[in-house]
Amino acid sequence: MSGEPNTRLSDLFGLAGWSKGELARLVNRQAAAMGHPQLATDTSRVRRWIDMGETPRDPVPRVLAALFTERLGRVVTIEDLGFERSGRTGKRQDAGSAENPDGLPWAPERTAAVLTEFTGMDLMLNRRGLVGAGAALATGSALSSAMHDWLHHDPVLSSDAPRLNAPLHADPAGFDRYEAAPIGSQEIEALERSVEVFRAWDASHGGGLQRKAVVGQLNEVGGMLAYRHPDHLQRRLWGVAANLAVLAGWMSHDVGLEPTAQKYFVIATHAAREGGDRPRAGEALSRAARQMIHLGRPDDA
Repeated sequence: MSGEPNTRLSDLFGLAGWSKGELARLVNRQAAAMGHPQLATDTSRVRRWIDMGETPRDPVPRVLAALFTERLGRVVTIEDLGFERSGRTGKRQDAGSAENPDGLPWAPERTAAVLTEFTGMDLMLNRRGLVGAGAALATGSALSSAMHDWLHHDPVLSSDAPRLNAPLHADPAGFDRYEAAPIGSQEIEALERSVEVFRAWDASHGGGLQRKAVVGQLNEVGGMLAYRHPDHLQRRLWGVAANLAVLAGWMSHDVGLEPTAQKYFVIATHAAREGGDRPRAGEALSRAARQMIHLGRPDDA
C-alpha cells in the first residue's frame, strides 16, 4: 500500500458513476462469473484501493479491468487502473514511471499477457456493441522517446526467458482465452499466409470489415505465445503477432478508434522486438505518426 490515492483508478471510477458499494458488489459478482466465487470485496476495501493506493491481489485487478471495460465501452487494462501487472518478469522491470509510463521495454511474458488481455476485451466490446473512443491518446513525444530507448536496448537476455516448454502464464483479463499449446512450422506458415490475406483485404477494401477477424486472430496468437516454443518458431510467431497488431491498429484508426489504434501500435512494436523484426517496429511507428498527422497533431508525429 502506497498511502497515496490511486489517481488513475479514481478518475475511471468517477467516469463510471458507481458508488463504492456498487463497485464492491459488481466485483464479487464478476469474480464469481470468472471462476472465483470465494472473493468477498466490501466498501472499505474499495475505499483503500482508491484513497490509499492499496493494490488488490489477483484476480481483482483483472476483474476490475473487465468491469471498467464494459462500463466505459473501451478497453481498460490493468495498467490503466494504476496497478502493476503481477507475474514473473525476468530482470527487466515492468513498472512504468512518469517519463516512461509504459515501462519499456516489456518482458516477453508481459507482452503476451497485454496482447491477449487487450484483444480479448476488444472482442468483448464488439460482441456487446459497446464501441467507444473515450480514452486519451498518448502524446507522440512520449511514444517516440520511449520507443527510441527501446530500440537501443539489447535483445532479451537468455536468462530473462522462461525455460523451453514452460508456459509464460499469460492471463488475460477479458473473457476470450486461447489455451496455450505448442504448434509447429506448418501452423505458423498458415498464420503467415493469413497475414498476407488480411493485408491484401485492407489494401483493397479498407480495414473496417475485417478488423474483428484480425483482432480475433491476434487474440489466438497471443494465447499461442503463452507457450514457449523453440526459438526459431517463437520468433516467427512474434513476427505474426507484430504484423497482425499493426493491421489491427490501422484498421482501428480507419473506424475512428484512435486510442485503441495507438495501443495496437505499441503492442506491435513490442512484438516486433521479441521477433527481432526492426522493419516491422518501424512500420508500427510510421503508422502511429501518420495517425497523429491525420488527427491534426503533426507535432506529436
